[in-house]
Amino acid sequence: MASASGLTQQDKNIRDKVKVYRPLIEGIINPTQMLSSAEAVTLKHCLGDASVQLIKSRQTNEGDLSAARLMFDTMEKCEECGVWTAFDDLVQNAGYTRISLILREEPMENEENEENNKHLLKVMGPIVKHKIDPVVLLPQLLRDTLSEWDGQNVRAEATNKGDISATVLLFDLLLKSKTRNWFGDFMSALIESQQHNVADEIDPDYYQEWKKLRSEGSSCTSTGDESLESVSSQTSVKRIYQNDEEQEMEISYDYQENNLNRDELQSAKPLSKDVTGHTKTSSELLLNVGLETRDKQKCSVSGEWTPDANSDNTTSKQSVDDSNTRDLTSDGEEDAEQEAELQLRDYQKELARAGLEGKNCVIVAPTGSGKTMVALKIIQKHFSRQDSGIRKVAFLVNNVGLASQQAAACKKILPSLRTKLMCGGNEEQLSLSMLLPMVDVFFMTAQILLDALRNRNQENISLSQFTLIVFDECHHTFKKHPFNGIMFSYMDQKLQEGGQTSPLPQVIGLTASMGVGKAKNIEQAKMHIQKLCANLDASQICTVQKAVGELADFVPVPDEDIKSVEGRREDKFADFIQSWMDSIEKKIKAKGSSCATLEDPPRGKRDRQEYKQWISKIRRDVAVVYDSDMRYYCMSCINFAQMCNDALMINQDVRTRDALEYLKNKVSEVDSSRVHAVEKELIKHFRDNLAYLDTVSSSPLAVNPKLQELKKMILLAYKEKDDSRGIIFVKTRDLVQALHRWMMETPDLEWLNPHKLVGQATQEEGGMTQNQQRDVLTYFKDGHHKILIATSVAEEGLDIQKCNLVIRYDYTTNEIAMVQARGRARAENSRYISVVTEGRGIAEKEQLNMMREVMMNKAIRELQTDIATNPRPFLQCIQALQEESKIERDLAGKEFGGASFVEGDFQLRCLTCDQFACFNYDLRRFESTHHAVISEDFPAHCNVSPHPKPTVFSQNLSMTGKISCHNCRRDWGIVAIYHDKRLCVIKISSFVIEDFHKNRDVCKKWERSGSKWKNLNRPIMKGSAELAWPLVRSWLLVIQGGEVFR
Repeated sequence: MASASGLTQQDKNIRDKVKVYRPLIEGIINPTQMLSSAEAVTLKHCLGDASVQLIKSRQTNEGDLSAARLMFDTMEKCEECGVWTAFDDLVQNAGYTRISLILREEPMENEENEENNKHLLKVMGPIVKHKIDPVVLLPQLLRDTLSEWDGQNVRAEATNKGDISATVLLFDLLLKSKTRNWFGDFMSALIESQQHNVADEIDPDYYQEWKKLRSEGSSCTSTGDESLESVSSQTSVKRIYQNDEEQEMEISYDYQENNLNRDELQSAKPLSKDVTGHTKTSSELLLNVGLETRDKQKCSVSGEWTPDANSDNTTSKQSVDDSNTRDLTSDGEEDAEQEAELQLRDYQKELARAGLEGKNCVIVAPTGSGKTMVALKIIQKHFSRQDSGIRKVAFLVNNVGLASQQAAACKKILPSLRTKLMCGGNEEQLSLSMLLPMVDVFFMTAQILLDALRNRNQENISLSQFTLIVFDECHHTFKKHPFNGIMFSYMDQKLQEGGQTSPLPQVIGLTASMGVGKAKNIEQAKMHIQKLCANLDASQICTVQKAVGELADFVPVPDEDIKSVEGRREDKFADFIQSWMDSIEKKIKAKGSSCATLEDPPRGKRDRQEYKQWISKIRRDVAVVYDSDMRYYCMSCINFAQMCNDALMINQDVRTRDALEYLKNKVSEVDSSRVHAVEKELIKHFRDNLAYLDTVSSSPLAVNPKLQELKKMILLAYKEKDDSRGIIFVKTRDLVQALHRWMMETPDLEWLNPHKLVGQATQEEGGMTQNQQRDVLTYFKDGHHKILIATSVAEEGLDIQKCNLVIRYDYTTNEIAMVQARGRARAENSRYISVVTEGRGIAEKEQLNMMREVMMNKAIRELQTDIATNPRPFLQCIQALQEESKIERDLAGKEFGGASFVEGDFQLRCLTCDQFACFNYDLRRFESTHHAVISEDFPAHCNVSPHPKPTVFSQNLSMTGKISCHNCRRDWGIVAIYHDKRLCVIKISSFVIEDFHKNRDVCKKWERSGSKWKNLNRPIMKGSAELAWPLVRSWLLVIQGGEVFR
């Protein structure tokens, strides 16, 4: 580096400006291009040849951003006269004239800006603290803003208490920082770590102008095929809660004192003043120098527009709300003129042919073949027909994640159509009937449409108002699935007396596997497929028959393998638990001898799913017994038997110490409540033997051979390709937790940063929110998490092009789930492996699934031949199956998903002790699935306590407390805050239903209870004085500071 001779005042001014805007400039400039220009002589002289070469080498090996950081770090150490002026000249000569104009402005007055930045963080902190991963921000912040000691404290807080507590601590440290540009460093760290949505939420002006500058940098520096990655195409990525044990911690300042709205925040960020003394915001400062927005990029609508475009669930990284931003009142004519006809590959044309002709059909093709593209082509054709009539399409899926993916794909590929994403949990959105005139294509979960059809008095919706319905993953259209519920309405219209009087929509089904049910031969398999076609009123089954070679070129088939592993040679932990379960079963049998329906447990299957099914059966039998002492005694024993069954299953698949830890936690939960004498006896037995169990769980003989084999497989896959993505499927959430803990505690595997992916439920139940699921998948795609440990929730709809390893870990179900799980392996040279324990029959079940898949394909081919030769017998069979199904429904005399035994009023009583809770008319439903008690008497029957894991589910719904039985302390539900009102939300699985004829039953789900629930009155929720709400008025629960007040 050249010798120092002192900076001029102009150098210092430019240097100070660069420090403020450094995060923006770093993401824009191309250092190698700048330093290679003829005008770079002065700057290269100041930096020295060695530093210049190092910067160029860094750009080659690590990219533009890393090289820009190194260049600025080198310049800040340089005191050579003119170094910053030379940089400014070079910026202007390279085409970054707007950046140069900003750098030459007068120095900014930072004192007022500093206070406003602090004020901004105080206000926005509570809003974004649960969305930030604080640990990934540290590398950027430790350069100038925070000390190493601060970094260690943040990491320790994240490890011990979770990301939320660590984020709160980080905010506190930032507010105390003496660094001049701490806020800029913080915003830069958010952007660099891909937490764009958080940066945008904290300071929209800063983030939007960064995007514009980044866009300008792309246009200035791109040469040939080399260009900077456009920031405006970056995704909004929300950080997941990585630690389920997150606890919130009070920060050292009071958020409530700074409760400003968004408009006030926009005006609370002065950065500099003009000559008149007017304070400019960051937005004004940058816009005044003439920044231009980037032209909107146009995407091709070819069938090959991106590698993901032809996958089943084309994933857009837009936020969910993005799919709803298009003006619903627009007629779309301008877009329609520009929109090209969607082009398909030859095999996709085969799949689409029947649908394009307006026929009802089931499209069967492998995952990754582009069934979504086929469906969009059919939708495009549907709207282009010249015949009269208004077109309305419903695209139905199983979950919100799939709905948002499909909506984003349609919005991108068919922009002329007015699309609307509808998902449960958004009480503010307009009803389906109100949106119908303004929307062309609805993307929604099936339950929303089903609820609208049932609620005809309120919604005024019928299937005749739609002209096309697409069922994604249509193989679910059986029994009581919402897909089938919708088709029940369809069949009732089609088969009504006097003939069909109103038009019905075209029906398209999409699936990778139709399945064969429990078929044992081809004829039974054909009958199962015909039933599915009957349920969907499909006259055609569409598969790829001619362009098979092209399909094989585009859809790689993973290598399949079944790996059998011996279990432990000796398992003293399992021996002890089995012996304990034997004594528990004897207690149940002795006490429940008067209950004739109690069955003996399955022999030799205490560590299997069959035992869990037995527990579910006897729990139901015991629940309806009137002898409260017997019922309480048996329920207590049943609960312990289930704990032991769960522990044995964890021990079978993971580590013994994980199983023991699970038991310890469960026993502690029981011991913390009011316990029965038999529970005290069982707890004492466990604790008396705890020292022995600790010893055997630490023994070398407790090592699980399956884990050793799993480790070898994972290491081999990532050795061959270090950028691999893998998914491990397991049976239960408890196993997900245990396997994740094992990987994180295994040095050879923790670098993969594994993460959990489970179904939607509360954190207390081990579940995840929709946002958490979406964020985990985003980080998985980006490589932040290289491996996922998942339950069956990930079997459908997960579209990761880089995923090349799928492992089913001692877990198998049916041939449909096998095909779906295998289909998650999308990359070339992928592997699908089933790891099974020898002698448990799982390998044989997996082989049976493979044979059933072959049987299914053969049955489909035979049916297709029959239909092509003479379609009449097939159509007659379909009609007969539909009529038979309708007769069965009519004879049952109940609506789909209706009552289990009672149509009148009933009461809910505690499942364990028979304590009365409330009547069915004391309940109100909200957000379609939750049920709140509004009875004034309910507080006398329950206890309320703070929730150990308070959770925010959405903007309008959060969980703050727990509700338990006043008598036996059984868990009844939660205290939720809904639109600023506190509600007691109960779960029906904790209660026995008893009608006034003393008939008793238990239900796992609300829809089986037989009651048509009233909804929470919206005027009440909005504070109307017209109606009183007893719950809020008479016993408002306030949970504050760890105490509960009534």
